Amino acid sequence: MSVAVDTNILLYAVKETHLADLEELAHEIPEISANDVHDAYTVVLMREHNIRTILTADKGFRRFKNLEVVDPVRNSA
Repeated sequence: MSVAVDTNILLYAVKETHLADLEELAHEIPEISANDVHDAYTVVLMREHNIRTILTADKGFRRFKNLEVVDPVRNSA
């Protein structure tokens, strides 16, 4: 489910399987530490809604499989 807040913003709700999916991701990448939990939560939410690309300068997202990371700093004109 998504909710349109304004013409350019969508809020995505977690699905019922979110915590189980988060646990599965933690098993896929055992080196995830406390500082990475927010990133993992974000990746699971993205997967639940078939979002495959993230625009971020955070290199930590590169560890997640099947996720395209676009760095706006390195790729800026």
